Amino acid sequence: MLPPEYREGLCADGGTGVFWLTAYYGRMVAYLPGDWEKVTEQLSRIPMPSPRLSHFKTKVMGLAQELQCDAQGRVPVPTAIYRLSLLDAVPIEPSALRRIKRFWVAPL
Repeated sequence: MLPPEYREGLCADGGTGVFWLTAYYGRMVAYLPGDWEKVTEQLSRIPMPSPRLSHFKTKVMGLAQELQCDAQGRVPVPTAIYRLSLLDAVPIEPSALRRIKRFWVAPL
């Protein structure tokens, strides 16, 4: 779930509430549409990248999805991004679930 301040920020200055979500290095990363365009332009400008950079570029750009939260602030995280972000690899104690329920992310 996105906190209300984040949802308001996505809609500020004429924003539509849409953002781009991808995963790399075990983390989920979100970008505003304008920032995502800059990232893709910069990655696309790299001539003949090394195999490692080519793999990184393919992963980051290939996984990216344009998302929007619902009225309650829930974001449907695509399964591929969820798995690569290592969220399902972190063990969570049952007693801790009550404390983090507000920020819980579930795969599609």
